[in-house]
Amino acid sequence: MNKKVVIVLPFFTLGGAETQAVYIAESFIEVGVDVTIVAFEEKNRELLDVLKKKNIKNALIDVNLSKVHQKGLGKLRMLFIILFKIRKLKPDYIFPLTYYPNILTSAIWRFTGAKKCFWNQRGLEQVDMNLIERIAVKMKPSYLANAQVCASYIADRHDLSVQLVDIIPNAITITEEKEDWRKKLGLKNGTLLYTYVANYYPEKNHEIVLKGWAEFSASVNENVKLVLLGYAPKPELEWKIKALLFDLNISNVLMLSSTNDIPGLLGVVSVGIQGSISEGCPNSTLEYLLYETLPIVSKIDAHKEIFGESYLGYFSVDSSSELAEILKNTISEDWRNKIREKNIGLINRYSIEKLSESYTNLIK
Repeated sequence: MNKKVVIVLPFFTLGGAETQAVYIAESFIEVGVDVTIVAFEEKNRELLDVLKKKNIKNALIDVNLSKVHQKGLGKLRMLFIILFKIRKLKPDYIFPLTYYPNILTSAIWRFTGAKKCFWNQRGLEQVDMNLIERIAVKMKPSYLANAQVCASYIADRHDLSVQLVDIIPNAITITEEKEDWRKKLGLKNGTLLYTYVANYYPEKNHEIVLKGWAEFSASVNENVKLVLLGYAPKPELEWKIKALLFDLNISNVLMLSSTNDIPGLLGVVSVGIQGSISEGCPNSTLEYLLYETLPIVSKIDAHKEIFGESYLGYFSVDSSSELAEILKNTISEDWRNKIREKNIGLINRYSIEKLSESYTNLIK
């Protein structure tokens, strides 16, 4: 295909949406599409290392996203900067992912020369409609979502038929890069390892997860350890977690920054926790399933789409004691294996092949 695609992200960090952006970019590149991934801010730049390794073109727009919520002409100037830089890339199709890229890119896409802009709904934002989003709606982008719950959310928010929102689930794929994580973490023989893979955003609900963990680990005799793996977009979000660990007197939790080697970590982890209050199609949950790490997850619509209504690994988003009780079950290897067996096959819906076919069909 002699076409150009621009994929728009908020930051050059490495999280679920950014991982999916890489999969989407690779899918387009395989069929001969010219792809550039752009971001509004650099942040920790971890995604840039991945893009360099995979030889995917990238560009920084370099605007301050906080201006979206400020009064004055700063918003207008920001839109002009975004328009100028994206137009310079001469895109045929634009694919923003997540809230800020969706509203900012959709607001200006008709002036970029692109044939289509695909609003890609990947979460349930708890923010009021602002001026830029209202402009974006009037520009009539095409709509995508990575889960039914996201499709219903954006259809209601933008007053359109849910039938107009195409659903393309997240993809997940095996990677072979693995470190010796037991050695890296200094684990003793017999340690039962748990993890929560999530960047430190408020909706990830770390407070309930850690309170549940404290109650659980204080009630069992086994040697258990929890690894928190994630990136804090603001330092105060990480400080808050550290303060909570101190207040709860928890000493069996390790906080690690993001890594490209999720498979290596999950290879030594027995249980993966996902405690989000709201999600679209949670990447970490899919990774747990792919690498046969038992998922213990919040009972939200996004997880119900994956596991159904009666999954035994659910806990309520506001109940740390409920999480603690379920974690007690995970001490039993027989219980873990029983739930894992029921999860066999669930991951098949989230193949990279299906994602590739769906996205390339959009621009054929």
